[in-house]
Amino acid sequence: MHGSPVYWRSRSGAHLYIWGEQDNLRSFSYDRATHFNPKAGKSRVRAPEGMPGGILSLSANGDHDGVLWAALPLDEDAFIATVRGVLRAFDATTLEEIWSTAAADPNDQFSFAKFCPPSVVNGKVYLATFSDRLNVYGLREEAAAGPANRPRQPRPQKRRRRSEKH
Repeated sequence: MHGSPVYWRSRSGAHLYIWGEQDNLRSFSYDRATHFNPKAGKSRVRAPEGMPGGILSLSANGDHDGVLWAALPLDEDAFIATVRGVLRAFDATTLEEIWSTAAADPNDQFSFAKFCPPSVVNGKVYLATFSDRLNVYGLREEAAAGPANRPRQPRPQKRRRRSEKH
């Protein structure tokens, strides 16, 4: 495992997420009495053969609406090569994939930056790349409409903006 684990205290309890190389995204539940449940929840998506597995971050509205974000190689080993990357979003409760750059826009091709977790701020997801740019994903205008006082998670169905390297 090359990425840091991610911790989240949801309505259903505490969870620790990891995504090792050549493995599926996993969620371990925790409670004070039994500690970590050795039977992990597991996503259907598997990291490609090779390194480094998934580099994770999580966004949530407190203890609900958790979205687990993962940056990883699309389908190659990034051990000693620069390879195409993918950003994936998972429901943090079910580990169902809800969005990915590869499915949303097959032309969104960027080189994977190892050990750089996605950053989520003010409804946007920022992803460093080895393509001399920072990818920024945010809600589409029609998806952002709604009550102003309702907190929103940066949900997929994104448009991509790229800023120039400074």
